[in-house]
Amino acid sequence: MFVTYFLYSAAMLFITFGVTLSPEARMWMLFALGVGIYGVFSPFVFYLPELFPARLRATGSGLCYNIGRVIAALGPSVSARFPRHPAARARSSCARCSGSA
Repeated sequence: MFVTYFLYSAAMLFITFGVTLSPEARMWMLFALGVGIYGVFSPFVFYLPELFPARLRATGSGLCYNIGRVIAALGPSVSARFPRHPAARARSSCARCSGSA
């Protein structure tokens, strides 16, 4: 199954980027390329869970699903620490003075 996806992806890579195509045809080929590239990872759902005990699977799933939430929660705090452009500061101070903010 993996070999089939890899061969399909290689063929789609060659056709998508190795042949002169119109922009519309290239977009359709990018979709076909994505099917092959992401299809390689689809059997992992069936094979990998059988390799690990349930407790370890639950820990890994929880970590993977929630690490994005932790990073997203830190985003506003981190971005507030960066200096803003002077024009952006002037706009925000004018909006505060005029009462529109």
